[in-house]
Amino acid sequence: MPLRLGTRGSELALAQAEEIVSRLKAAGFSERVELVTVRTEGDSGKGSVNPAEGSFVDAINTRVLEKELDGGIHSMKDVPVGLPDGLQMAVVPPRGSRVDCLFSRKYYTALQPGAAVGTSSPRRVAQLLRKRADLKMVPLRGNINTRIGKVESGAMDAAVLALCGLERIGYRGREGFSVHPLPLEQFVPAAGQGALALITGPDAIPPEVARKADHRPTRDEVTIERRVLEKLGAGCNSPLGVSVQALGRGFHLMAQLLSTDGSFERKLMAVIEGEGELQEKLEVFGDSKSRSILGGDRD
Repeated sequence: MPLRLGTRGSELALAQAEEIVSRLKAAGFSERVELVTVRTEGDSGKGSVNPAEGSFVDAINTRVLEKELDGGIHSMKDVPVGLPDGLQMAVVPPRGSRVDCLFSRKYYTALQPGAAVGTSSPRRVAQLLRKRADLKMVPLRGNINTRIGKVESGAMDAAVLALCGLERIGYRGREGFSVHPLPLEQFVPAAGQGALALITGPDAIPPEVARKADHRPTRDEVTIERRVLEKLGAGCNSPLGVSVQALGRGFHLMAQLLSTDGSFERKLMAVIEGEGELQEKLEVFGDSKSRSILGGDRD
């Protein structure tokens, strides 16, 4: 029997799936791998904006739990912090670019007042409004080609995208338009951005293959990023950016929390080496003001 892995059907999702398959093969997995395209409510434009609420991730993971599939391939930033019992993060390959970018004719500092910028991410909306309160932020959904097409057609002036997505589909650009990477320190990305995850049930992949296919530095980084979300009670729709980079024995942590209109900003930049240091930093960062932005006090 082949190893049946679920994926969405977009160009980007299939490119991500092939990246996982190549990683498994390079690690010595010799069985046939079959990619199964799963259409979700999010692909139809009718599902929740928040993948954790079922539009992307849950539709595939449910099939893994029901043993219709052996595993599911996801963007790490879309994977809820708490996986259901019976599922595991079997493989985390090396991370791609983690930064956001602006797809447009001009950089965000040169856009005209009132220029329409597309994104449905509260984090990205808040970050841009923090820099340019005069911009008009408009909802933008759909796959990466749909989003690019909205800008190329003139329906909007710019769109905020994850740079890794453009890189994974090999986007070469179009005359008159540019891909502008946004500074990491000012536009802290979503937790897990740039990373992928292969979610499986137990024993779907031989342990030795999983170990070789896994990339420990990336797994460590995203584990801490997801730990920050858990500690702060944040989710996919929180205006919170979290980025962790491995530094030998320690990790450099950046977190950025904003009010939805960008008028308030709190940043955390620190080198941490253990759970105790992480807890200490987050206790200060996650004060009453931060909790109110994230949705109120939590037990």
